[in-house]
Amino acid sequence: MNPRRPIRVTANYCLWRLGVRHVLPNHYVRRVPVRECGEPLVDLAGCSVDLDGRLGVDLRVRMSVAEALERANGSLPAGWRLVVVEAFRSRARQQELWERARRETVAGHPTAAPAEIDRLTGLVVANPNTGVANGHQTGGAVDLTLADDTGELWMGTEVQQFTPVTATRAAVAGDVRHRRAVLVAAMTAAGFVNYPAEWWHFSLGDQLWAAYRRKRYGRYGEVTHGDGPAGF
Repeated sequence: MNPRRPIRVTANYCLWRLGVRHVLPNHYVRRVPVRECGEPLVDLAGCSVDLDGRLGVDLRVRMSVAEALERANGSLPAGWRLVVVEAFRSRARQQELWERARRETVAGHPTAAPAEIDRLTGLVVANPNTGVANGHQTGGAVDLTLADDTGELWMGTEVQQFTPVTATRAAVAGDVRHRRAVLVAAMTAAGFVNYPAEWWHFSLGDQLWAAYRRKRYGRYGEVTHGDGPAGF
């Protein structure tokens, strides 16, 4: 291991390997190389999953992600289905989310240094200014929840709502715990990985997916324009 790397980062990585810590340090996610495979973005309107338009955002993903969502949706208990809230996210939208979250962080920590403000903000929104694309910017990440014939199922928080029980394995009521377990099992079986700090966030093919699966590289880089990845 790099002796110049902060001891805290290395310690957290070791705790993750031992299963004591659930969230892998961002440093190890960001360092995963990407070999862009060139898959196009596809519209989820053609899939069996439900789409939630509450955010008014782009609901496209990479082709393999759409296929995996179909598999996950088909494996759920009878009457249950996936509801996708957010998928592909442009760099401009990521910047907007970052700036909004950073203003909220400053309001809550008025005496904190800029670096600490950035660190705290980064706990809830990926920083678009690091030179590393957030998973949503690759088309390989989705934020989603579950629904049945009566509507969306309560999962302990709303999607993208940060509270003490936002983490996937947080202490929640039995029915909520069961729903989260069903969601994670279906998505994992279909090839996704869950980001443990957010019960709603799942990735396939991006750096986060590669890091948690201990892959040598991710296969999706940032999509910067049109219907395909940068350079296409």
